[in-house]
Amino acid sequence: GFPRHDSLFKDNLEISKSILIMPTWRNDVVGEMVGLGSNTRNINKNFMQTNYAKHWYNLLHSKTLKQLVEKYDYQIMFAPHVNIAPYIPMFDVPDHISVWQSSIATTSIQQLFQQSKLMITDYSSVAFEMGFLNKTVLYYQFDQKEIFSGTHTIQQGYFSYEGDGFGPVVTEEPE
Repeated sequence: GFPRHDSLFKDNLEISKSILIMPTWRNDVVGEMVGLGSNTRNINKNFMQTNYAKHWYNLLHSKTLKQLVEKYDYQIMFAPHVNIAPYIPMFDVPDHISVWQSSIATTSIQQLFQQSKLMITDYSSVAFEMGFLNKTVLYYQFDQKEIFSGTHTIQQGYFSYEGDGFGPVVTEEPE
């Protein structure tokens, strides 16, 4: 285990009717690094034309998702990877979805995990926190072929999202 997992059980927060959407990032969608050893990046002017941005934008703006959330009285929290934070305004996040950014948050990421009932992610390791809490994760992997081709930082390994993950894997938005 990791020490950060211990704090997931520390405060025993009440689980709310919330869905946490936490996609990771992609090497090929963010801008180039500014200088050696820097974590600062230039903005990719073509970000919204990427497969990544289009799929997550469409999910956030899905009428079906909005209807389901309203019908079952859920809240949605969009909390993308810190490397995607500069692009949040471009997503034009609808009013029925809250946005969480680590740089300005008053709620810890641990509290988001504790309070959420379900997580939607893609390949992010944050799924392990939800799994540790015995909560369901929905893996939205619209770009499996590209991701496992070596263009990102992960490669196909011993971990199978379908066999070892903490919930179903889907590749199409309606799923």
